[in-house]
Amino acid sequence: MSKCTFLLAVGLLAAVPLIGAQGHPDFAGNWILVHRDVAGGEPAGAFGEVFVAAQAVTGLTIDWHFVGPAGRGTPAKLVYRSVHSAFPFDGRESNVSDIYATGSHYQVVDTSAWDRDKLIITTTWRGGNLPAHVTRKRTLWLDSDGILVVECSAPGEKGEPWSTVQSRYRRIDLLQAKR
Repeated sequence: MSKCTFLLAVGLLAAVPLIGAQGHPDFAGNWILVHRDVAGGEPAGAFGEVFVAAQAVTGLTIDWHFVGPAGRGTPAKLVYRSVHSAFPFDGRESNVSDIYATGSHYQVVDTSAWDRDKLIITTTWRGGNLPAHVTRKRTLWLDSDGILVVECSAPGEKGEPWSTVQSRYRRIDLLQAKR
């Protein structure tokens, strides 16, 4: 082996760990909320009880469901809502509009960015009679056991400190779950 070939091989072997380190966690899959014994009950998961995530090099999409009010003016009526959230990794905004029964129009805008092995999603509400404001920040990462941790932070009322809640999800294999 020539000296040049040897140095090239050593350089490539040294670069392999660096290339792998630039990768991000893969959040793709079917996820189910891990329930814990918490005094006073556990808050609902950040993406409901179960959700499906698809991840590509360019972004993450999450499909989930929740039960919520039918709209403004009908607080007693609850409906089952499906949500399709898209989070591009390049910092572009992803928009989901929500029009309530009263006709007021709000736009929910998400931006996302990687911070090492954590995905940070910032949500801003625009529209109505309020100025644009950040309503929450979600941080997603995989712990050492492969559990997806979703940490949700939201500003407190009237300038109080932000509150933070964690949801933990376990990846499930739907084929095994049906057996």
